[in-house]
Amino acid sequence: MQPIGSRSVYSFFDPVPFLSSRRQVLRRTFIFGPIFPMVHSVISSQKTAAQCYEADNVVCDGTAHSGKKEITAQRDGSEAETGKQVRERTARLRQINARLTAEIAERRRAEQALQQSQQLLRELGRHTGEIIEEERKRIARELHDQLGQNLMALRIDVLMMQRAAGDDHPGVAETVRSALNNIDSMIKNVRSIINNLRPAVLDLGLSATFEWEVKEFERRSGIACTLTTDRSEFQVDDARALALLRILQESLTNVARHANADRVDIRLHGDRRYLYLQVADNGVGDFPSCRRKANAFGLIGIQERVSALGGNLSIATEKGKGLTLTASLPLPVE
Repeated sequence: MQPIGSRSVYSFFDPVPFLSSRRQVLRRTFIFGPIFPMVHSVISSQKTAAQCYEADNVVCDGTAHSGKKEITAQRDGSEAETGKQVRERTARLRQINARLTAEIAERRRAEQALQQSQQLLRELGRHTGEIIEEERKRIARELHDQLGQNLMALRIDVLMMQRAAGDDHPGVAETVRSALNNIDSMIKNVRSIINNLRPAVLDLGLSATFEWEVKEFERRSGIACTLTTDRSEFQVDDARALALLRILQESLTNVARHANADRVDIRLHGDRRYLYLQVADNGVGDFPSCRRKANAFGLIGIQERVSALGGNLSIATEKGKGLTLTASLPLPVE
């Protein structure tokens, strides 16, 4: 301590401990002159800053605010709400995904069942067609062997009666001639039925069979027909030859019944892989008021025959411009 006039001034060698200690109590009266206000201000500022740091809710000027803890609490609450929404939406998406997965699996099972059903129907149709053709062959043989022979025997007996009657009995001779005519007509009808059931001309080849069928159609219907082929003969198995013949017969029947046409063009051609049959008429075509619709029974039968052999069927038509049917059958691999 050094006296300065009438006042005593204490000087400290190291004032930092005094300034940094917030618990020290000044019990004596110091007269620092111009130094004390500065020391007091430093101590006060340090104390206020420390209080601000510890309380964390008061600014240095003493004003209250939310502070770090309140901001942290708001952030935690917002994150919790966001997390809850995310979990709820994730749960809903999982439920929707599970339902979609189940629906997809169900549709796949339904598609597989439908494909199996369609395949079964194709096999059944093919088997039914084979049975029908076999039954036609049997009936044709029965007609030829039984009814045909009996008619021929009857005709021979009537001829013998005609010779026995001679010219002495003109009335009997006239009756015999009428009976012979009826018998000949019956024989002709039986042969026609047999040919329709199982055309014997198939044994002569596909081209000859088509020529015979086209001529018969012209004779019955009066509709002009042209047949075009790209070769003299086609080497095909009986199944494909018979299928092509049935397709031709059904197509010509549809033309005669519904087309109101006066001309039909038939083309038969092929390559190494396929045989093609095209039947085109110049009739009324296919439109809503027409009976020749795509779901007509005859066209369904054609489609079944083509599908049974692994082929394709296409129909092109326009109102007033006729209808063109094209069937393609694959040839067996050699």
